[in-house]
Amino acid sequence: MNFQKLLRSGRPIIFDGAMGTVIASRWNDKVQNPNAKCNEELNLIAPEVIRSIHEDYLNAGANVIETNTFGANRITLVEHGIADKVREI
Repeated sequence: MNFQKLLRSGRPIIFDGAMGTVIASRWNDKVQNPNAKCNEELNLIAPEVIRSIHEDYLNAGANVIETNTFGANRITLVEHGIADKVREI
């Protein structure tokens, strides 16, 4: 559904939950490359994990999903040695 239409519908809008918490709960079971320096790097090295989390939120009834980019800025990513990947993430 178009977001503007959803806003006008008067229905409650349900957003997804905490990406970081779900990533942490799945880290040992599903992430193929445990060498990720931070959650945002998973967008590049394990996109299927991020996609599956988004699909689970949609299947649970979320109307809106947010990107896995909470810390995707140069200030944060420099701490992980991947500040050069801001645009790619």
